[in-house]
Amino acid sequence: DLHDPCGEFFIQENPNVSLDALWHDGYSLRPEMIPHAVVSDQLAKTILRTGKSINFLKRCCNVKEWGDFHSMSKEAETYFEPQESSSSVGFE
Repeated sequence: DLHDPCGEFFIQENPNVSLDALWHDGYSLRPEMIPHAVVSDQLAKTILRTGKSINFLKRCCNVKEWGDFHSMSKEAETYFEPQESSSSVGFE
């Protein structure tokens, strides 16, 4: 969740959004607050999408800790590991 008590960030949160509308309406850019000397509009959009993605994983997929991402990737690696085949074809 975004904590910006002084309203200084270039991303703002809409806390009254349902989970169904979280991706589209939960967060938005405040263009007047983007520090254009160091952050382009494209970079600001990338930062917004990154934060939205992390928030989506936390709130909609129950990923609570950063360590969960690591365990999820290890589980996926195990699931998608190539299986040994008795009739392998070698290209030498």
